[in-house]
Amino acid sequence: MELVDYLKMSKPFSNDRHKAHLNLAVTTSLLHAEIEHVLRPLDLTTPQFNILRILRGKHPNMVSVKTITERMIDKTSNTSRLIDKLMSKHYVTRIECPKDRRKVDISITEDGLNILLEASSLVEHAIGHSLNEISDRDITELNRILDLIRNATQSV
Repeated sequence: MELVDYLKMSKPFSNDRHKAHLNLAVTTSLLHAEIEHVLRPLDLTTPQFNILRILRGKHPNMVSVKTITERMIDKTSNTSRLIDKLMSKHYVTRIECPKDRRKVDISITEDGLNILLEASSLVEHAIGHSLNEISDRDITELNRILDLIRNATQSV
């Protein structure tokens, strides 16, 4: 479906850059909603899933809250609150530095690894469903263009 039809627009876009911007925003929203939908039955949010993936990548080592925050996809997430939620589910553990109580390290638990394995399978299936119809060549080109956009945005 064309974006103009999806948005039920009565007038065309003012230019192709405006269309591309809205296309990115709408598509991102749809992909995010699809991932949220598959994570909901596991009582996980996408930022919590992101934290678990970051921790799994460093497992069995501990990771500082600061490092987790820097690596989050959504930089506006309240990392400490998200970690508290994951702790209440027994998916992560927290250890305070004895010399500096402000420094806290986090690690993923066995329960966290297990739920992440299940969640990752569901997310991979959802992503595959969304992107399987796109050729490898087009995916490579899409990634190249998205890198250009992200790099231009980061310089602002």
